[in-house]
Amino acid sequence: MSAANRGRLRRTWIVFVKELLDNLRDRRTVATALFFGPIFGPAIFLMLITMTVKMVKDEADKPLDLPVVGAEHAPNLVRYLEQNNVRIKPAPKDPTQAVRDKEHAVVLVIPAEYPQQFRDGVPATLTLIQDTSDTKNSKQAQRTERLLQGYGGLIASQRLMARGVSPQVMRPIVVDEDDVASSRARAAVLLAMIPYFVIAGGLMGGFYLAADTTAGERERNSLEPLLSTPAARGELVIGKLGATFVYSLASLSLTLAAYAFTIPLLPLEELGMRGGLDALTCAKIIGLAAPFVLFGSALMVTIASFTKTYKEAQTYLTFVTLIPIVPLFATMFGAPKTQLWMVATPTLSQHLLVTDLLKGEPVSALFAAVSIGSTLALGLALSWLAVRLYSRERILG
Repeated sequence: MSAANRGRLRRTWIVFVKELLDNLRDRRTVATALFFGPIFGPAIFLMLITMTVKMVKDEADKPLDLPVVGAEHAPNLVRYLEQNNVRIKPAPKDPTQAVRDKEHAVVLVIPAEYPQQFRDGVPATLTLIQDTSDTKNSKQAQRTERLLQGYGGLIASQRLMARGVSPQVMRPIVVDEDDVASSRARAAVLLAMIPYFVIAGGLMGGFYLAADTTAGERERNSLEPLLSTPAARGELVIGKLGATFVYSLASLSLTLAAYAFTIPLLPLEELGMRGGLDALTCAKIIGLAAPFVLFGSALMVTIASFTKTYKEAQTYLTFVTLIPIVPLFATMFGAPKTQLWMVATPTLSQHLLVTDLLKGEPVSALFAAVSIGSTLALGLALSWLAVRLYSRERILG
């Protein structure tokens, strides 16, 4: 290496170390980028998933309280419900108003003509009063409806048998489900937000550093003395960009480590699922996401170079942190079959490939190479653009 190149490398390294140390002195920034971001998201995720699983399990296990109007008209139906973990409760005076006021999730009304309809073999009418806008109690209404349908199927079978007809004639087709999804793949559906949080964590790690090393220094009037040093502007930008990249990658890695610790604590086994992040999987995710970290860091430094104040830079960079949301819209209506153009698109490619790793599925070497290559190329192009922008005299405002 020539002396000139060694000098450039040394000056770039000095700027890089300076930005790292300056950012470390800002405790609020460090706490946000390297502590609250990586820890807060997984902690909230653990709490929400645990509460959801607990609610689903409790709904399935606990007795269903069901107020019934006209229970005396259908003693056999009432007995069937009681045998299926239903507690029959006295009917309210105004069933409709009671459901509307959230006093009861659902009320079953058995009309006086029910016994005669039942004896005549015609469809006997039951009324299920519920509030479909009440999402909290909708599962109780669905559970009641399934029980009533089960009772109707039982009565239909008994009537056919009484007439010497096998109930099997009512089942011309039997569908056996063969679920090819592994326990890890089923768990990945529940963990679908993890790729978003991991990628967003990579952006949040360098968010404040990108704003402070550009607009922040311009606002503090420290940028002009820095530009007057022997270091070339390109060396300054590469040093700043390198520091932003390191903090972003550290934040992403810490976020991933937090999820690796959190996932085994989730009650996935209770749902017949299995999930986890071992060291090899984490290393693969970091390898796939590192080019995006460079892309995001270069994008943030480039955008911040246009702003005049630290607050203005924060405002614009907030929109950059929304980039990882884009793949969610592409996949919210179902997981698409991964195609080459998808893995050539930053953010979308990382989301799809990280999801495959969470499912325990092998990642195509071609797809991984295209994802890394295309994202890295865009990151380097943005880095070049940032250097060009810093070469303008307007950079001083």
